Amino acid sequence: MTHTPSFLHNTESPGALRMHRMRRFLKVLCAALAFGILTWALVIIFVTVQTARTVVEAEQSLRLAMEVAEELRFEEAHDHVVRAEVLMERIGRGVAILNTARFLPWVGTQTRAAEGMVRASQGMVHAFERLLGIGGDLLRLSGLSEESLREMTQGLSPSVTFDDLPAETKLLLFRRLAASSSDFTSAAADIDLARAELATIARHNLLEPIRRVLEPIERRLAETEEALHLAAVATHLLPLYVGTDGERTTLILFLNNDELRPGGGFIGTYGILRMKHGDITSLQTRDVYHLDREASAITTTPPRALQTYGSLAQWFFRDSNWSPDFAESSRQGLNLFAREVSLIPAETRATIPTAEHIDGVIGFTPTFVSELLSLFGPVAVRGQTFTSQNFADKLEYAVEVGYVGEGLPKSQRKEILGDLVEEMKSRLYRLPAARWPALAASVQEGIRTKQLVLYSEDPRGQSVIEQAGWGGRVTRDEGSDMQMLVDANLSSLKSDPVVSRDIHYEIFRNTDGEYVGRTTVRYQHRGTFNWKTTRYRTYARLYVPKGSTLIRAQGNLRNDRLRNPSLAAGTVDVGEELGLTTFGTFTSIEPGETRELVFEYLLAPSVVDEIRSGAYSLHVMKQIGARPYGLTLLLDFDKSVIIASPPEEASEWGDDIYGLNTKLDQDRFFTVGL
Repeated sequence: MTHTPSFLHNTESPGALRMHRMRRFLKVLCAALAFGILTWALVIIFVTVQTARTVVEAEQSLRLAMEVAEELRFEEAHDHVVRAEVLMERIGRGVAILNTARFLPWVGTQTRAAEGMVRASQGMVHAFERLLGIGGDLLRLSGLSEESLREMTQGLSPSVTFDDLPAETKLLLFRRLAASSSDFTSAAADIDLARAELATIARHNLLEPIRRVLEPIERRLAETEEALHLAAVATHLLPLYVGTDGERTTLILFLNNDELRPGGGFIGTYGILRMKHGDITSLQTRDVYHLDREASAITTTPPRALQTYGSLAQWFFRDSNWSPDFAESSRQGLNLFAREVSLIPAETRATIPTAEHIDGVIGFTPTFVSELLSLFGPVAVRGQTFTSQNFADKLEYAVEVGYVGEGLPKSQRKEILGDLVEEMKSRLYRLPAARWPALAASVQEGIRTKQLVLYSEDPRGQSVIEQAGWGGRVTRDEGSDMQMLVDANLSSLKSDPVVSRDIHYEIFRNTDGEYVGRTTVRYQHRGTFNWKTTRYRTYARLYVPKGSTLIRAQGNLRNDRLRNPSLAAGTVDVGEELGLTTFGTFTSIEPGETRELVFEYLLAPSVVDEIRSGAYSLHVMKQIGARPYGLTLLLDFDKSVIIASPPEEASEWGDDIYGLNTKLDQDRFFTVGL
C-alpha cells in the first residue's frame, strides 16, 4: 500500500478535531467547577461552624452582661453588650455568605437559626441599653463609693444601707425610677420581640452549639420579661405610695388567711404607713380590736350572712372585706374605717393609729410573709425566732395562747407583730443588691397567687393596678363562662390550713337538651378540736355568669351540727354582684369528715351561645388568700372537641368531652374549639 506524505495529518477530520478540543475544554471546565464547588462547600462548612461558634460567644457576652448588671457593675455590663454587638455584626457577615447555599436544607436551617438569633439579640441589646442607662443614673445619684457598692452586691454587712442615704438622695432615686416606667415597658417589648424571633427557629437538624444555647436563652428571656413588666408597674405606682410629690398615707391590712374571708382573710391587725419623699415618716400597727372597741357605737348593718351565721349585729372594720373584689372590699373598709375613727373619743385617739385621709391600701397574707422570710432568713423578735416554715403557726400561738404565759395583757398580745414588721423593714433595707431579683420574684409570686393585693384611690393609679392584674379584681370577659368559689370562715377559729378543697366543674345536656352546669366542692377537714382549729363553718358563694339559673343545691345546711343536729338542709341565696350571678349558702364540716357542696344550674344564655358558636372559653378565678385547690373539668358539649388550650391528654382526644385535672393556685383560663 502506498501513502501520501500527508497521510498522518489527514486521518482526523476537522469536525473530529473540534470535538476533541471540546472534550478537553469540558474536562478542564468540570475540573474547575468541581474545584470551585469543593472550595465553596468548604467555605460554607467553615463559615457555618464559625457562625455557630460566634452565636455561642454572643450568647455568653449577653449572659455576662446580665450577670454583672445584677451586681450593679454597669460599665462592665456595657462592655459585654458592645462585645455582643460586634459579634452580631460578624454573624451577619457569616449569614450573608451562607445565604448562597440557603437552598440546601441543612444549610438553610442553620442560616435561618442564625438570622433569628441575630434579630433576637438585637432586641436584647436594645433592652439592655435602656436598663444600663437607668442603672447608671441610679448609681450616680446614690453617690455610693466603690467599697459600699461592693458590700451591697456581695451581701456583706454594708456600712451604708438604703435607710442611711440622705432624704434628698432617696427622693432623687425614687423620682428617677418613677420616670423610668416607660423605659421598662419598652425594654419588656424588646424582650418580647426577641422571644418571638426565637420561637420561629426550627429545632430539627440544628447544630449542637446553637441548640444548646437556645433553651437557656429562652428561659432567661421569659424571666427577664416578667421582671421588666413588674418593674414597669412598680415604678409607675411609686409616686402613689412613696410620696415623691408629697406625703402619702397607706392603709396596711394583715389578711389572716388561716381564717379565710372573701377579701383575703380576717383583718386581725392593721397599720398606717406614711411616706414622704421616699422616707417612711411613720409606720404604726395595731390589733384591730383596739379600733373596733373604741367605735362600739357604730350602727352600720352587716350583710345578712354575717348576721345569721356570724351572729353579728354591727358591721365593724375587721369584717369589712366581705367582697371578693379587693377594690370593692377596700372601699368598704375605708368607709367603715373613717366612720370608726370619727367615733373614737378625743382622749384615746392618740393611742390608736388613725388617718384623716388614706391614699391607698395594701393587703397581704401570712403566706406572703413566709415567702419573704425565705428570702430574708430567720428573724428573732422578743426571744422567738420566726422562719418561713414556722411563721404562721408560731405567730398565731404567740397572740392566741403564748402571751398569757408571758404575763402580757390581752390588749398587748399583738404588739409582737409590730416588732416583726420593724425588723423585716430593716432586713429589706439591708438586702444585698444580688438578692433584689429574688425579692422581685417573691413579689411576683405573691401577686400571681393573690397573697399580695393593692388598691389606690387615685383613678389613674388604680387603672395601672388593674391592667397589671395586681388588684385582686373580679372580672369576666363578655360571653365567656366563669367560676369563682368564695369561702367565708365564720367562727371557725384558724381552721383553714387543715381544710382542703377540690372543685369539680361539669357541663352536660339534660333530657330537655338544655346545657347544665354542676359545680361540686369537696371539703376535707384533716384537723381536730383544739385551741386553733374546730368544725369548719363557711358561707360559700359561687360566682357564675349573669343569667345562670339555679336548679338545685346539695350539701348545704341550716347551721352546723351543734345548732342543727338533724343536719337539715339550708337555703340558697340567689343574687347579683359584680355583674355576676351568685349562689350563696352555708355548710359545715366536722374535724375528720368530708362534705360535698353541689350547685346545679342552667348555663347563662351568653355561655350557651358561645358553645353553639363553637368557641367556648372558661375563666376560673382564685379567691384572694386561698391556698391552692384541686380543679377538675369534665365538660361534655355534645359536639366534637376540635382543639383546646390547655390540651387534654392525647388518649382523651376525639370525643365530645373536654376533661382536665389541674391546680387552682392562680386564675386559670381555658379555651375549647368545637
